[in-house]
Amino acid sequence: MKDLNLFVLVDQQQLPLQRERISLTPFIKEVVLDLANSPLAKGRHFSFASDTPSLSLVADPRYLKRSVQNLVMNAILHNPKGTSIQVFLPLSV
Repeated sequence: MKDLNLFVLVDQQQLPLQRERISLTPFIKEVVLDLANSPLAKGRHFSFASDTPSLSLVADPRYLKRSVQNLVMNAILHNPKGTSIQVFLPLSV
């Protein structure tokens, strides 16, 4: 519910965004690595791959990080131990 409220605030432009240029591949790789080292991820196997080493975008890193964390945490929490969680960033996004 908290995330839905956040989405509404962003959609209504009531939440100030701090946009900056982000190199997407290392950014997502770091988020995945942090989560892979979390105690909640114990017993899961992680991999990260990308065909695009230099893709960048302008975004608020706080909210982009939160979005990626939510996706990967869902994979952690809703799958049994022994699951392989693969994150792949394709050539074009």
